[in-house]
Amino acid sequence: MKVSIVIPVYNVEKYLSRLLECVQNQSFKDFEAIIVNDGSTDQSLSVIEPFLTDRRFSVITTPNRGLASARNKGIETAKGEYIYFLDSDDLIAPNLIEILVDQFNKDNSIDVVAFSCKDFYDEPAEIGNTRIDQREAIDDHEVLLRIINGNFPLTAWSYFTKRRIFLDNQISFPDGRLFEDESTTVKLYGYIKKIIYLTFDDDQPGYFYRKNRPDSIMNKFNKQATPQAIEDRKYYMKIQHVIFTNQLGKDLADTHYFNELTSIYRKSADSLKATDPKYYDELRHDIYAEAINLLSDSQLKLTYGRRWKLFKIRYDWLRKLSEVGVKMIGK
Repeated sequence: MKVSIVIPVYNVEKYLSRLLECVQNQSFKDFEAIIVNDGSTDQSLSVIEPFLTDRRFSVITTPNRGLASARNKGIETAKGEYIYFLDSDDLIAPNLIEILVDQFNKDNSIDVVAFSCKDFYDEPAEIGNTRIDQREAIDDHEVLLRIINGNFPLTAWSYFTKRRIFLDNQISFPDGRLFEDESTTVKLYGYIKKIIYLTFDDDQPGYFYRKNRPDSIMNKFNKQATPQAIEDRKYYMKIQHVIFTNQLGKDLADTHYFNELTSIYRKSADSLKATDPKYYDELRHDIYAEAINLLSDSQLKLTYGRRWKLFKIRYDWLRKLSEVGVKMIGK
């Protein structure tokens, strides 16, 4: 078995059939499609059943434990040389897997092939073969630099890799947490040496990413900050901070961590203050204390910009005043 495609499924009856058709019609045939039905309560399982006549398709039904658990079950079950995590509400080009496998056939020293996507709102009538617009070889240091600067995808569906990297390094997705692919992807990239990044032709995309699903995890938690979302974000930041420190050096890692820490407060303050004032106060004090400790334990200078960020956390009225000032300037 060459490729294991892991497809977590939870209540996606509306989108699932077309995604499974995309998989079934791949030009590359030597794959297994492991569908993990994560306790769906809609008709997703009924949508899956006709595809099981194709021996390459199998389904595992589990109690609902979330996306991370479903992906981990896929890793545990997979037999392929390569593994790919595919979201059940998206779409892929008929030759996507063929192109990804071909990169490894050309150069087996590659550890990961990552690639671009195209966002979509309206279902495309037809999906044709994709075409590579640009191919770029990147080493481990460069890919982490791009991640730290926000210039590289961290979603689980954005890369195709050797399954043994997950097994040899005991990489798994953290159960019960939101945004679980972010820390897992950074962990993966912390163990690799060579990555190929493919940019597909925008008119002939390889991966179609659905943006208009109202009940998706990202849509739910982009609308309103919640204690769980924030605590999970802080958890991932700490994992990433360790990896960035080891691979890129303490100064760069500390700078990134400080900026991310203060950004959490800035982005969530108004929503939390209205919905959970007790947690808001706890978060504000915790972030301020952690930021101060970080500065005292590192070589980072207390610049004017950092001092201003800390003041706005410690004194909430100052944050509101600065926001009013920005709005007045904008007018």
